Amino acid sequence: MSGRAARCEQQLTGRRVRTAQPTDAAPRRLPDPWSLRGLLFNVSTRLWDRGLTPGTVVRTLGPMGPGLISKYARNRCGHRQMHCSG
Repeated sequence: MSGRAARCEQQLTGRRVRTAQPTDAAPRRLPDPWSLRGLLFNVSTRLWDRGLTPGTVVRTLGPMGPGLISKYARNRCGHRQMHCSG
């Protein structure tokens, strides 16, 4: 269905009609579902769909949360100098 036909259909029925969008980029390859990375991806996707965000996880950890995030950031960006204002 062309873009014009989809707009006419939407105006007549009040429902949104999906049309195929041409893409130039290759489809993104998902990780192998049986690898550790694939399992973590699948679990995190399901949790995200149920409304669990990374911020929710950090808040749930209570007083340990900020310390874990600080350690993660220090290890991840250890090659850069981190300056704190305060």
